[in-house]
Amino acid sequence: MRKAFSGPISDRSIPSILAFAAGVFVLQQQAELPASANAFAIAAALLLVAFAASLIGDGARADPADEAHAGHSSSAFPPPAHSAPRASRLAAAFLATWLPVALAAALGFAYAGWRAAERLAEALPAALEGQDIEVVGIVSALPQRFERGERFEFTVESARLAGKSTEPTAAVKMQELRDDNCTDCRTAADDRASESSETSPKLDPLASVLPEPVEAQVRHRPSTSSGRTEEREGRQARSEDCPSGCFTETPATFASSKLSLSWYHRWDDAEEGGDAEAGAPRIRPGERWRFVVRLKRPHGNANPHGFDYEAWLFERGLGATGYVRSSPAPQRLDAFVAGPGTLVERARDLIRERFRAALADAPYAGVLVALTIGDQRAIQNHQWQVFNRTGVTHLMSISGLHVTMLAALCAALVNLLWRRSERLLLALPAQRAAVAAGFLAAFAYALLAGFAVPAQRTLYMLGVVALALWSGRHFGPARTLLLALLVVLLVDPWAVLAVGFWLSFGAVGVLLYVGSPRIGAVAGWRGRLGQWGTTQWAVTVGSLPLLLLLFQQFSLVSPLANAVAIPLVSFIVAPLALLYAVLPWPPLIALDHALLAFLMQWLEHLSGWPIWQQPAPPLWAVVLAVLGVACLLLPRGFPARWLGAVLLVPAVLTPPPRPPMGEAWLDTLDVGHGLAVVVRTHEHALLYDSGPRYGSDVDAGQRVVVPFLRAAGVRRLDTLMISHRDSDHAGGSESVLAVVPVARLLSSIGESFAAPAGDPAAEPCVAGQTWDWDGVRFQVLHPPASAHAGTASGEETGEPQSGADPGKARSNEFKGKPRTAANHLSCVLRIESAGGKSALLVGDIETADEAALLDRAAATSTAGGALKSDVLVAPHHGSRSSSSPGFVAAVAPADVVFTVGYRNRFRHPAPDVLARYADARQWRSDRDGAVTFVLADTVIATPYRPQYRRYWHWRPQ
Repeated sequence: MRKAFSGPISDRSIPSILAFAAGVFVLQQQAELPASANAFAIAAALLLVAFAASLIGDGARADPADEAHAGHSSSAFPPPAHSAPRASRLAAAFLATWLPVALAAALGFAYAGWRAAERLAEALPAALEGQDIEVVGIVSALPQRFERGERFEFTVESARLAGKSTEPTAAVKMQELRDDNCTDCRTAADDRASESSETSPKLDPLASVLPEPVEAQVRHRPSTSSGRTEEREGRQARSEDCPSGCFTETPATFASSKLSLSWYHRWDDAEEGGDAEAGAPRIRPGERWRFVVRLKRPHGNANPHGFDYEAWLFERGLGATGYVRSSPAPQRLDAFVAGPGTLVERARDLIRERFRAALADAPYAGVLVALTIGDQRAIQNHQWQVFNRTGVTHLMSISGLHVTMLAALCAALVNLLWRRSERLLLALPAQRAAVAAGFLAAFAYALLAGFAVPAQRTLYMLGVVALALWSGRHFGPARTLLLALLVVLLVDPWAVLAVGFWLSFGAVGVLLYVGSPRIGAVAGWRGRLGQWGTTQWAVTVGSLPLLLLLFQQFSLVSPLANAVAIPLVSFIVAPLALLYAVLPWPPLIALDHALLAFLMQWLEHLSGWPIWQQPAPPLWAVVLAVLGVACLLLPRGFPARWLGAVLLVPAVLTPPPRPPMGEAWLDTLDVGHGLAVVVRTHEHALLYDSGPRYGSDVDAGQRVVVPFLRAAGVRRLDTLMISHRDSDHAGGSESVLAVVPVARLLSSIGESFAAPAGDPAAEPCVAGQTWDWDGVRFQVLHPPASAHAGTASGEETGEPQSGADPGKARSNEFKGKPRTAANHLSCVLRIESAGGKSALLVGDIETADEAALLDRAAATSTAGGALKSDVLVAPHHGSRSSSSPGFVAAVAPADVVFTVGYRNRFRHPAPDVLARYADARQWRSDRDGAVTFVLADTVIATPYRPQYRRYWHWRPQ
């Protein structure tokens, strides 16, 4: 007979687990850790003892009714309830109820703090950034290919620097070749790793932990001749900063045991004269390699509503990122190093290769790979967009639904076969055998999925259910979910940082909420159909507050798409893919792909329907929306359920903040080495440049600009101004134009800038153009009309004749043609508020263009006043080729912004340029993240990174 799980401990389990989770969450919001690892560990141990003692004491405390039942005539032990004052009894009852909860919250905070402090100790010291480090270790995860090479996780076994060997452990002592007076002696000119945008990857709620490489963009050749000058500047700055050669040895520690490395196979270090690598060996999990690497501390772009790449790295224990040097050549030391983790990863790699071989040219092979081994990066970007617009992203990876399905299938099969053997039944009941088989199948599938959060959550829930069935106890659905939550947080206290964590537990919580037994339920097929409809409605409505908060959009056709996709994927497509992984019969996977192609045609048709997009709602509106969802999902007939819809209204209709009349807000976004500035007035919006292109199908427009515009409530751009054709300024324009309606397009690119159908043709930006929006004046100061003469054919600017995307164009495609550097044609825009405060956006103008601006200003009645501005986005990212002393003096900014990538190879901004702006407040996107300026009667500057700082975030050292 099944026993109920009861008692005083069970009575405290639900609030105590919730309190523990709250403590973990609060710790993850801290800007600094308040204690060391040892202090956290001691506090956690003491709190654990106190928590256990409070529960034991509560259980040992006798209830007066129990004493009366047992008889308590002995005068030696009178009942305390009749002798203690009422106030004392109330205080004791309050402590008995809430003391364990408070201790659980403190325990969660201390436990998460201890784990966080331990992981922070593994970070790469700043002194070792950019150094050549020889490491020996094991490829510990499934490598990911990209257009120029491979990316993989690498577990360090030993390391050495400058010929000094270290102990073969993760925490190794290293010798750094550095002079004491060489405070910035890193080889920044050689660093590949500039910053890319790390917003929610592929715009997928459940794939938010899948960013593109931050190193990918920096392998591109400079797009203009000035790029080669910048690289020479970087090498010159390196020699100037290190006159003594930097060969004094000082000790440093390198405690990181896991690295994220990129190996570029196409071409090598340009400034060192390397040749392209041909036939580079493919990396496989479990191999032991010796590499010479260059590393940097985890650093990502910091933008409002953007993806936190540093949190993603921190959660996975990756203490540094970097790239493999080709000289000396990498060496494979062992073909396979056996271990539990490497065995699983090698199996995943073999299955992936099997699918690739069988479906070499199949368009949806990546989806089947994702359903089988959880490799979501195999799915193409345009397919993610279809899944997002139809609301089926949760199905296109190994989700909890798939794990549960496989566990149930295996349990049913084992139960059926087990009952056919009398000997097996005598040895073990069929129910227990089925429970064990189902859990083991779920465990194997979760391992195959790379142990992602959704699979973990489901596995732990199934583990709790299996334990209850095995022992004959019943925990209840709520306690089962919370026990799974507890296990997830004990294993990974950083899981609360993942979007999938909230969506996964939220969806299961909603299903449990609506799935509880209710009076008047209809039996039979009608009841099952009604229950299915209720489930679809509950998940759609229940996920609405989170989707609006995190992504500012949701699919209106999601119920219709899921009605077809859920049964087809869960019961046919995914099982067939798993069966092929075990039994590689080609007709099987061909049939599976054909079924998936049918589903994709349906989804692509639905993706053309509109989706709901809106600004990010305030937190108070999200809280009200959660309460509204709870009301809407109450049983039918419950009074005043309609109030739930009213509570949803603020989250959907609350307007975003807007500048008052006469004010302008400038957001200089952190896009790495590039530029993107959003200018908002009361009723209008302008985008100046669209950021860089990071790879063949990834750019800042998609990853940074569009999500920011959506969250800020910018539904259309009144003007898109592309200053010039360099890929770090125009690389994201295609993505912006594809998503955001644009009323006017200004650029210096010329006819080669082919706008998508339906968008306005590009106009040249010409000095003298002016307009007023809501009391804010806009004025184009450069280039003059004469600079565009002859550019219609594309010859003088070196532009392609075919209308190619400006973000992909490269200057070396036009060698030998008469050309003017694109930098000289940069559109210069001045913005002035009604209060007289102004900003100057100058693109990549150089000293010759600055001189021309000064000459034209001197020819006007306002003289230098035509350039005077309170905020200046530094010309050419702070290159030595710009920011001449005369120009700096004429502008005389109070604030100057350098939009640069972290450790960029051009070494921008140059030290002597920084010195010229000594009288201004200096902002850097690599240090401060996005910076927002309010131009009103005064100028207010707000950097994003210091405002949103968390303890794992990069800090200047």
